[in-house]
Amino acid sequence: MLRIKLQILLVVLFIFAKTCTNKNSLFLCFAAEQCEKIVQKAAPPSTKPKVTEDDVFVAAVINDDFVHANNLIDKIIADNPDTAYYKYVKSYILLNLGKNEEALALYDKELEKNSQNAEMLACKAHYLLIKGDKSQALEMIYEALCLNYEQSILVNIKRAQIYDAIGQCDYAFKIISNIDMSKEFAKPHISFLEYSYCLQYAMSAVHCLHYHDARICIDRLIKKNNNIGEAWSILAQINMQVSPNEVLECLDKAENLHFDSYSIFIMKVRFYITRNDYERAERLYDERIQQMGDLDLNESLRYVSILINCENMPKAREVFSKIKVDNKVDIIRKKIIELNLLTAEHKWQEARELVYDMRKNYQSMLTEVDKKRLITVECLCECGLKTNRALELINKCIEEGIFPLGKSNVFND
Repeated sequence: MLRIKLQILLVVLFIFAKTCTNKNSLFLCFAAEQCEKIVQKAAPPSTKPKVTEDDVFVAAVINDDFVHANNLIDKIIADNPDTAYYKYVKSYILLNLGKNEEALALYDKELEKNSQNAEMLACKAHYLLIKGDKSQALEMIYEALCLNYEQSILVNIKRAQIYDAIGQCDYAFKIISNIDMSKEFAKPHISFLEYSYCLQYAMSAVHCLHYHDARICIDRLIKKNNNIGEAWSILAQINMQVSPNEVLECLDKAENLHFDSYSIFIMKVRFYITRNDYERAERLYDERIQQMGDLDLNESLRYVSILINCENMPKAREVFSKIKVDNKVDIIRKKIIELNLLTAEHKWQEARELVYDMRKNYQSMLTEVDKKRLITVECLCECGLKTNRALELINKCIEEGIFPLGKSNVFND
């Protein structure tokens, strides 16, 4: 306002100077110069644009630049040192940077300053669950809930994440469904709270088989910002159940946004497997081997199964021969794949011997699914060998609701 008034004064003085003598003009020039200096002094100093949460969100979630996001959130925390929510955002960034100890130190520091900080308790509870301490995580999230009389959105999102992770999916979905997100949804940009809520709501809904609800939530998130790779990845999981023709398009969008390439690879493999398109699944593995080299144990076992279904037995046997295991759990997993391989090769005698070996040496570690699988393979072996026990085992499979699997024609006789 002062600047505008002074500018008006300058104009008036200039007009007045036109009607004055040279002496007066000289005076007015001096006056005008002094006024301009006053205007310059009155002008507010130039400042850099204020860092906002949206800047942090774009850096972390959209651009996957957590180092830059960390610098930005530090500036916001400096301006808002008492806001616990921004400490949560920082812990999210630290965890994505792999700085787990720093994240834990942040929780502990805030709780040392205020042991009744419900949001920090909830964040630490979720951290403990990730690290495998289920009992302490549940105890801490309950403590946070008791302290948080206003029912913080963040606390309840963390509650839902914890109960979903421990298998209480219906309860988790109930918690997340009861959160009032109207204020967050009304914001023009996506906050970390809205982002966390939508992803957890969608996953809880999927785990409860509420695919329609899950899709509505993710669609809302993508409509607000379609550059979130994780949202497209979750939408692909939902579409596997409700709209299979859209799955690959969603995965391609997630991939183009540089979302976790391994997760996308696994989801594409599983998608092709559900469609019995094992040849495309095999090609994906061939491409991955060319790009990444050796496969890990999970990939190798899955790859062998795919090759068996492609009836590419020489290659399946080659890949299987390179798999090395060193603990009993992995030994059992490898032996189960070997059973599939031997039955696909119609090596009935070897398969039967392997069944007996697993029952003798690993019985206590076999799951109910494993035990049923052994009966199935044994039944196939006895039929393939045309023994007297074949009919007995077929009747046992029928009685227990176990039906031999595979493409073998050993039952035709």
